[in-house]
Formats: sequence, C-alpha cells, structure tokens
Amino acid sequence: MNLHASTAQVVINPPIGTAMGGYMPRASHSLGIHDDLHAKAVVFSDGTRHAVIVIMDLVVVPFDVVDEARKLISTLTPIPAEAIMIGAIHTHSGPGPALLGVSHAQGFETGFEHYMKLLPYHVAGLVYSCYRHLEPCSASASKKEGVRIGHHRRTWDEGSKFVDDELVVINLEFESERSACLYNVGTHAVKMNPDNFYISADFPGFTASTLERVLGGNCTPIFFQAPCGNINPWNQPFTNPRSTFEECEVLGRMLAGDVLSAMGRLASIDQGIPVRAGERIVEIPVDDPALDTSDPDDIVRAKVQAIALGDQVVFTGVPGEPFSKFGHQIRQRVQAPYCIVQELLSHDLVGEDRISYIPTREAIHARDENHPLGGYEVNAGVPNPNTGDIIVNAVIELANQLIDANRA
Repeated sequence: MNLHASTAQVVINPPIGTAMGGYMPRASHSLGIHDDLHAKAVVFSDGTRHAVIVIMDLVVVPFDVVDEARKLISTLTPIPAEAIMIGAIHTHSGPGPALLGVSHAQGFETGFEHYMKLLPYHVAGLVYSCYRHLEPCSASASKKEGVRIGHHRRTWDEGSKFVDDELVVINLEFESERSACLYNVGTHAVKMNPDNFYISADFPGFTASTLERVLGGNCTPIFFQAPCGNINPWNQPFTNPRSTFEECEVLGRMLAGDVLSAMGRLASIDQGIPVRAGERIVEIPVDDPALDTSDPDDIVRAKVQAIALGDQVVFTGVPGEPFSKFGHQIRQRVQAPYCIVQELLSHDLVGEDRISYIPTREAIHARDENHPLGGYEVNAGVPNPNTGDIIVNAVIELANQLIDANRA
C-alpha cells in the first residue's frame, strides 16, 4: 500500500475580450493576457483507492463546471465523485460573468458562458493524464508560522481581526525525478484592482513562477487558498488604490520565500499510507429573511470534503469564503499534523443555493457609524450566525473519521 501520485497542469486562458470577474465596478472587458491561468491537478493512489484535487486560477468554479467535470472524470477513471475536490485560488483578474456596466468586446457578450462549457473537458483531460501516469511517490511536509503576506482588512472591526499566519507545505518527489510543491495559506488574491483589464493569476501566479525558477521546471507548484474572507494582501488596502503588477510580483515573491524557507525543514511522511476521501452535505437553517434560497424549508445545503493520506496529511475543502479564524480552527482540531484547508468549494453545492462570505459571529454583530449593516462581507448574506461553526464542525468530523479509518 505504498503511495503513488502524479501531477500536471494545463493553461486555461480565456479568449481576450471575455468579461472579468471579482469586481462590480470594472469598466472594461479583458484587453490581454498578462500571465497564464492554469488548472493544476494532483492524483493520489494507494493501489486500491484514488483521490484527486484540482485547483484553478479562477475567482470561483461554478457548480455546473464542477458537476460536469466530476461526471467526466468518473467516466474516464475509477475515481468516484466524492474523491474529486475542485477549488479556485480566487484571483479577481480572471474571467467572470458579465456584470452591470461592464464594457464588452463586440461579439463577446456570452464569452464567459462558452468558456465555462469547455472548462470541464480541460479538467477531465488533465486528471485523466495524471491517472495514466501514476508513479511511486515520497512525501514530506512542513509548517511555518508568522507568514505576513496578509492583513485584516476590516480595520474598523476589532472583534474579528484574527489572521491565521500559518503556512503548510507538502512536498512530493516522484520516481521520475519530477516533483510537486503544495502550499496553503489564506490571503485574497486581489492585489490587482478593478483598474486592471489584463488576465492574471494575481500574486499566486508570481509565487508559482518564482518557485518553478528556483525548484526547476520539473516541479509543479500548487497554491491552496485557505479561508481568507477578512484578509487582504498586506500592501493592499480595501480602498482599491491604483494597482501595479510590480507590487503584485513583490507579494508573490514574498510568499515564495516563505515556502522555500518552510521546505528547509521538511519532515518525511510514512510512505505506506492508505488514501481515503469523502464528502458530506451540510444543512444550514436560514434565519435571515432577506436571504433568498431555493429550498422551501429554508435550508441551505452545502458540501464539505476531505482527503486523508494516512493519518499525517489531510486536505479539507469548505464552501464560500470563511473568515481566517475558521481555517485556523480546522487545522487545530483535525487529528493530523499537516492539514491543508481549501476554501471556495463555493459553488460545489446542492441545488441552486449559494454561500459567499462566512463571517464570524463577532463580525456579524459588529457595527459602527460607517458600517451600520456590518460591512461588505456581512451584507453578502449568510444563512445564520452559526454557519461557520456548522461547516467547521462538519469538515472536522469528516476528516477525523477518515483518519481513524486509515489508522485502523
């Protein structure tokens, strides 16, 4: 039962002229490609069970893309849907649905919709290639505290200012001399503002390119965006000043430096490990009459996911954009020394319900004269003040069950 794995990536740039996502007040469609967007996949196998994670350089991954990609992958491979985790880095400089007031290139009004119809095939082909090239793999891991790439952007709200500054790094070395560096920390990928009209993976793209230069072309860096609903880059105030790619690159290189520093203290992971994956539907009662749901019983249903490599490494996935405190709670309570928490399974939901920001109870109740409704993140709507705790408890329970099964 030795660990086998494989990684690969594919460019997923949209056509120039496609609308961009993440910001309401953007005045133009995309005018060019500054740096490539990628879909990156890693497939794990213990010889019997398989699991896959796909991370895309998008603001979110729509539900229908996730659903179709899972169906295609499960047709091409023996990987079941519950063992397929798909997330996004949350770059606000990627493609997005057309928003009110956005200027369109003529003929590209529906460009985003056409792009999304093709995307599941990119994902499925990528995963299929990984599955066909599984090989023996050794794993090592490290953690680093004090990573200061982000700050609490709700500066007026002292009650929810917690910033999780822990970085988790998982390093994979393959028999073919290829490698993969998986790293997890949470900061909004919003260094580039609404004044930017060029497609970009934002600072995570610069981190990846820096790691590729340092670690070599045979390394695939994969960024996992941890919960960061209240976290902006340290050099990015919420007022959205003029953005520059030079400042974005500085941020990306800072994170690359932290990743390389953590890699200097890698500890080996037992290679004879089982691979288990699962998902759970979470039911969240709605007590906000202003929140529109598709469920007649006023229940919002979302999914959480987990993939466990033995009892030492766990990947967890949660919907929406939880505040940083929730990611910290998950890592603290999951019974594995190395826990990656990926947010933005935001549209991998059941039905048409949507979860966006998941504030803490302190943030939901915070008010001042300039924020009489609690601020942008609270105004986005959450089913009830306990939403974060419900989701956190569900994913922790699921992850620990998989760990217990692997130990047995």
